Amino acid sequence: MPDTAELGGNFSAENLPVYSSAACTAALAANNPCMPVDPQTGLAFPGNVIPAGRFSRLAQVANAGGLFPAPNSTSALGNFLLRASLPNTTDQQTYRGDQELGRFGTAFFRWSHAVYDNASVSNSSVPAGNNLFTEDSTSWVINHTVTLPKNFVNNFRFGHLEAIANQYANAAPESAVNALGLTGVFTNLPDYARGWPGISFQSLNGSFGSPGNNPTTSNIPLWEYADSVTVVRGRHTFGFGFDYRRWVQKRDLSTNFLGSYAFQNTLIRTNGSAGTNNCPTAYCGTGNQVADYLLGYYENASTFQPGPFSTSGAQPGNLNQYVFRYFAPYFQDDWKVSERLTLNLGLRWDYRNVPYEESNKFFWIDDQNTAGGLCFADQSLLTDGIAPAGNGFYRYCGRKNPKDGSKLPFAPRLGFAYRPEFLGGDKTVIRGGYGVFFDSSETREIDDSGDLYPFVVRASLTPNITTVPKLTDDLFPATSTLLPVAPGANGGTTYPAGSQFIAVIVSNHPVNPYVQQWQLSVQRELARNTTLEASYVGNKGTHNLDRININQPYAPTDPALCNVDPTAGDCPVANRIQYPNFFIGGDTTLNSSWTGWSNYNAGNLKLEHRAADLALVAIYTYAKDMDDKSAAAGVGATNSYNGHLDDHDPKLDYGPSDFNVGQRFVASYVWNLPFGHGQKFASGVNRAADIAVGGWQLTGIATFQKGFPFSVLGNDLDSLLDAPNQRGNVVGNPFIGPQRKLGQWFNTTAYAQPLAGQFGDSGRNSITGPGIENFDMGAGKNFRLWESGNLQIRVESFNIFNHTQFGVDPSTPGVGPGSIPVDNNVNDQAQFGSANTNFGRVVSARPGRVIQLGGKLTF
Repeated sequence: MPDTAELGGNFSAENLPVYSSAACTAALAANNPCMPVDPQTGLAFPGNVIPAGRFSRLAQVANAGGLFPAPNSTSALGNFLLRASLPNTTDQQTYRGDQELGRFGTAFFRWSHAVYDNASVSNSSVPAGNNLFTEDSTSWVINHTVTLPKNFVNNFRFGHLEAIANQYANAAPESAVNALGLTGVFTNLPDYARGWPGISFQSLNGSFGSPGNNPTTSNIPLWEYADSVTVVRGRHTFGFGFDYRRWVQKRDLSTNFLGSYAFQNTLIRTNGSAGTNNCPTAYCGTGNQVADYLLGYYENASTFQPGPFSTSGAQPGNLNQYVFRYFAPYFQDDWKVSERLTLNLGLRWDYRNVPYEESNKFFWIDDQNTAGGLCFADQSLLTDGIAPAGNGFYRYCGRKNPKDGSKLPFAPRLGFAYRPEFLGGDKTVIRGGYGVFFDSSETREIDDSGDLYPFVVRASLTPNITTVPKLTDDLFPATSTLLPVAPGANGGTTYPAGSQFIAVIVSNHPVNPYVQQWQLSVQRELARNTTLEASYVGNKGTHNLDRININQPYAPTDPALCNVDPTAGDCPVANRIQYPNFFIGGDTTLNSSWTGWSNYNAGNLKLEHRAADLALVAIYTYAKDMDDKSAAAGVGATNSYNGHLDDHDPKLDYGPSDFNVGQRFVASYVWNLPFGHGQKFASGVNRAADIAVGGWQLTGIATFQKGFPFSVLGNDLDSLLDAPNQRGNVVGNPFIGPQRKLGQWFNTTAYAQPLAGQFGDSGRNSITGPGIENFDMGAGKNFRLWESGNLQIRVESFNIFNHTQFGVDPSTPGVGPGSIPVDNNVNDQAQFGSANTNFGRVVSARPGRVIQLGGKLTF
């Protein structure tokens, strides 16, 4: 957290190295700050104080708006501690009516409506940075079942879902919007779209102002028609039918209308000096991220701007409406071959269309343009002045989507259950199966396929491009003038289409992802109501969805040279990219790619006992889950929002998945104590005694598991690799010496920061984090109120023994498998000038003991 003096421009008390000193060079190499230098003179500010009169409008508005709370902690984990209690409200109602139709069967109608409101802390600015979410969904279904002649049973289902979900932030006042003085942006913003500017710093944890990707609006109406028929013929039970769905994804992903701004200590190294990259002063940066913020020297500024075809008078941004269809007929035969053997045979045809946009606002990567370009679906762009033939970037590819859906998504299924007589007849069952299961597309991974010029402009500006303003006070250049597209700016006579931030768009090679799954198990009855089961489960995922930065720069030939001078040789990113047309505003071009792969193998042992008074289940799993990415956008910190470490060599990321758990044991029980009326003990007591001793129930869950894996990270020095998930280099044995301790979870001396332009050689998810050893227990008392009425009062304790569980608090917004409880960046060490010196230390824990009371009335 920047302190109050820094935000006021006073750096005199900061113990920072002087710019141009050897200590400053070392600090910048580790992305840490130096004492700020005056960009206009190249000298230190008098008294190391920046005059308030030189503050940018952004700094004045953000400081006055209270976006930066004062530091309140001296902890080694950080200087700011936030505690907040925010509302979470759910209102749900469901109504159902059933009707007997005599020989015409039965029917029912169900209607449900749910409203969900949630507020969560997303950064350090409270309440400005609170993320607000509202979901309003309505669904209904009509279901009809009828028995037809010759033992045919038909079930028909017809339903509809309307799910509206909006995410937004607390609105900045109109006076703050006016004071920012931004140009080229959407105006007359309604409250939901008027979140504060977003601000982040290179070497400070967290962010400030409005949450990222905010606001967004979503409405996904879905219609479903399904019919199934079942008929029994001798030893065969046949089933066949179909499922048809059509939905439209109506989403407006234009966000952060007042801009998101990133500031870096290292900007001064790449933003040019006098005469370089159009820098008008001695330097275009100060060597200090907070000073850069105060003066307006941004490293990146992004927002969504109106394009020439943006709809006037409508909601700000760009509403896309993507159409999806799904049709799946199937046939299944459950064949009782004998009294001891049953086979399950089935085949499903899982057809999914490649989506399209209702008004043809749709773009995808053009394979034929070797310099980089996009196909578009709206043929009128050829003649309305936007994309004339031969423009070099946009091309009409003759269709409304990249290709037709596959006609070969056949998914066979095979299963069996066998009770071998030689193993005790009915006491042993062997089960197995194999199936192919096609998966649906992650519909949100095409969100921005229509968010391109001329419908909207997703600006992502970096100031080391000569045509881009250097200061936040000069943002944003207007993009609403109708200009023909071209690879370059051409003096402002054409629109530089390659300057757009291209991400989360439909794949130019869409493929249906699928999983092959197989299983074999043996279940044995050990005693009455007690079974033991041993099983093996495996699966293999093919054509998983990845994000690929197709324009990620190749590694430079001499990282040692780049480490000294990032502007020498082929160190500049522009010299090492594959598609120069995409590089005008930066090198990130995230394409959807169905090239991921995964596999899972697990052995399980399950002991189960079920009796009238006791239910007990104990399961042990030994497993390994491997993949190249665990989700398109990465469910953990390892893969961030981007692609692989090196998208030119994805196999470098093949390793344990973000949610891999090597071993897990869980035992749970529900025990109805045998006391009181009708029980084994004290069955004859009077009513008063029965109220005291009868109706008690004990429950519990014991969980022991290995931790989730994580990677050891480094910094992408000078952003020469466009690798936000840069990893550290291995320089020793990570598994020797002191480890598995709070102060040193792994051998930290085994890792080092790679050189600028050098990919780290440590493996993805190569270290396992802290595991879980937890006991939850509960006790309940049932009170019989009347013949069919029962009141249950319960007390439950989670982590009843208050055992410290090191890991990430699952109630923290945004955490999940892959979230890291250990500081894993090799630069978080004092030797690199970092204020954070926690490299290798366990830095977070799950909640302690939690006790809750509850009641339930059933009648």
